[in-house]
Amino acid sequence: MEPVSQNASREEIKEFSLKELIILVKGGIAEVLRKWKWFIGIVAIIAAIFLYRASTTPVTFPAKLSFMLNDDDDSALSGVGSILGSFGIGGGGSEYNLEKLMELSKTLKIIRRSLFEKVKIKNKETYMINHLIDLYDYHEAWEDDTTGLKDFYFVNDNFDQYQRYENKALKSIYGKIIGNPKKGIEPILKSKISEETGIMSLTVNSTSEDLSIQFVKIIYEHLSDFYVNKSVEKQKSTYTIVKTKVDSIKGALQSTEYALADFKDSSLGLISAKAKLKELQLQAKVNILYTMLGEATKNLEISDFTLKSKTPFVQLIDAPFPPIEPAGESKLKALLLGLIVGTIVAVGLILGFQLYREAMNE
Repeated sequence: MEPVSQNASREEIKEFSLKELIILVKGGIAEVLRKWKWFIGIVAIIAAIFLYRASTTPVTFPAKLSFMLNDDDDSALSGVGSILGSFGIGGGGSEYNLEKLMELSKTLKIIRRSLFEKVKIKNKETYMINHLIDLYDYHEAWEDDTTGLKDFYFVNDNFDQYQRYENKALKSIYGKIIGNPKKGIEPILKSKISEETGIMSLTVNSTSEDLSIQFVKIIYEHLSDFYVNKSVEKQKSTYTIVKTKVDSIKGALQSTEYALADFKDSSLGLISAKAKLKELQLQAKVNILYTMLGEATKNLEISDFTLKSKTPFVQLIDAPFPPIEPAGESKLKALLLGLIVGTIVAVGLILGFQLYREAMNE
């Protein structure tokens, strides 16, 4: 009979707990209904806050540019690796990776070059950085500055000669572009890599459609040029050295050939032993220079092949163009979210106050 009594006891406990829960819920609902003015007031205030924030958030224009990188590895040169080594040129090159390219897009070197491109926006042609100063009201923030930033605009790109206040302004705008999570600054420039396709994208999101489009294109151009040039810097140097050597040999050969022809013309067919020796010496020098030119030309062709094979190719896929769909917080979405959050907060406060009051009465 003991198992039966235990089961009965469990059912009673379960029934009692369910009953208590129902009573508690009904009591909570009744308390909220009694305090309906408080409920409506709290919900209205929070919904209004959400709606105000959505209304005052500036509309932005995200200009997205996508591209891909063709960076064939050293296997493309594996067939001539030994040949390159025999000439002391070397077929190795830097490995190109997408992460490095993306990190480069946010560096001060690339951003600074992009900021000091002159562009025309709203019939005003000046440095991109000056357009950003106007767009984000930096003059208002610098109104009380006594170091030189009041009404300041950049007039040159001689970075090495910048004074302290000019560097301060440049760093401030650079920080606005790349963002600062610690200070709650959202970046204007964002980059992304698709791991599946290897397609990369740059997005400039500003409050000016024209600026967003022009700025992201300028950043892409400087990024592409810098990356390609740096990737083949060693190969370019080798090619230049070999090309200079070939030109030098060609010059020496031409000079020696003229000297030999001039000597033959001046001898008038009367060739003495000394004259014969001179002619043989000049002819031998010509032969040596021809041999040297052949080897140097071969080296030049190989270094040219190496340079072209190792040069990465940054291919533009899609560039932004107007009109760009503006991005902003939806007022309807903000209102609905405010109503939901407000309801939760209102119920929590009303019930919490009720529990506190009951506890104090006991």
